[in-house]
Amino acid sequence: ATTLVERSSSIESASTRTLQSFEENIEKSRNSISTMVENVKKSLSKLSNAKEELTSIMGNEIKRWRDQSLDCAVKLHDNASCNFDFFGKSVDEFQREMCHYDDVSKSLENQRSFLNEYGSAHVKSVDEQTRNLSAHREKLLKYHDVQVTLRKEVMESIMTGVQNL
Repeated sequence: ATTLVERSSSIESASTRTLQSFEENIEKSRNSISTMVENVKKSLSKLSNAKEELTSIMGNEIKRWRDQSLDCAVKLHDNASCNFDFFGKSVDEFQREMCHYDDVSKSLENQRSFLNEYGSAHVKSVDEQTRNLSAHREKLLKYHDVQVTLRKEVMESIMTGVQNL
């Protein structure tokens, strides 16, 4: 009988400890959940504020873009209206001048033939002139340096002569 009472007491003691541990764990879990809920609330609040700020910024940008687009559209419309008459006149003139197309085409063909016949010779002539001008430039630079040297020597000679007198 003692063992049964001891076992019952042992089981009751273990049950009490388990229940206390379970209640402590429930309290810890409840506190953890409360903290987590608070953190989630804070995060959601921050997200909500960020969303409102972003929505405001985006709204301002959209308004600015819309205003700029409308302004640009008005300017384009005004420009198109101003140029409509000009282009109409240009088209009319183009149609009137199309009768001269054959003359222009023939003239261009003559010019093309001229360039085909004499163009490469002209390019060679220009290349030769370029080489001659480059050589002339080099000689001018060389003789300029010689002239500076001679001028310096003459001045030194004159100064030496003056000093000797």
